[in-house]
Amino acid sequence: MRAPFRARLRAKSPPVPGPRLPAYELQPILVHTVSDLIEAIRNHVGICNLISGVHIEAHGGWSGSGGFRMGNDTNGNGHIESGEARDFVSTQSRAAKFGAIIKNALAPNAFISVAACGSAGNNNDFIKALQAATGAIVIGTPSGCRSGGSWFSGAWWECDEGRVQINKDGTTKVDASDDGTGIWKPF
Repeated sequence: MRAPFRARLRAKSPPVPGPRLPAYELQPILVHTVSDLIEAIRNHVGICNLISGVHIEAHGGWSGSGGFRMGNDTNGNGHIESGEARDFVSTQSRAAKFGAIIKNALAPNAFISVAACGSAGNNNDFIKALQAATGAIVIGTPSGCRSGGSWFSGAWWECDEGRVQINKDGTTKVDASDDGTGIWKPF
C-alpha cells in the first residue's frame, strides 16, 4: 500500500526582482492526478521561473509500458490502492505528450525521476521517450520499487533491480543499488 502520491519539485530562483526562493529548494507537493501534477508545475513556474527537478512517487503504469499512475483514495483508508490509481501516463506516446506539456517549465539541467514499479518500461522505452520529449535527465526502474518516510527527511526507497537513468545526450547509466535514501536525483 502507498500513501497519497507525492511529487517533489526543485525550484530555481527567478531572475527578476521579487520574492525569491533559494536555488534548489525542495518543494513537496501532494497531488492525486496527472492534471494536479501539471497544475502544480505551472504554479511553481509562476513563482520560481524554472523547475530543476521533479520526483514522482506513484504506482507503475501499464505492465511492460512503463510510466506511472495516480488516483484518489476512494475507499477512505488513507492509501491509494493500485485499483484506485487510474490516471495513467504510460506508453511512449503518453510519455511524449506529458513531456511536451512540462518541457518549457524545466531548467536546462533538470531531472525527472519516476519512482514507480516498472517505470522505465521495456528496454527503458518510457524513460527514453520522456527524456527525448523534455531534454531532461530521466530516472526510472525496470522492476518493483517501494518508498516511504517523511517528505523532508528520512525518505527511503527500495528497487528490486536498481535504477536506470537516461542522460541529456541519450546515453544510459545504471545504478544497481537496491535501496537508498532521499529522492531519486541524477547519479
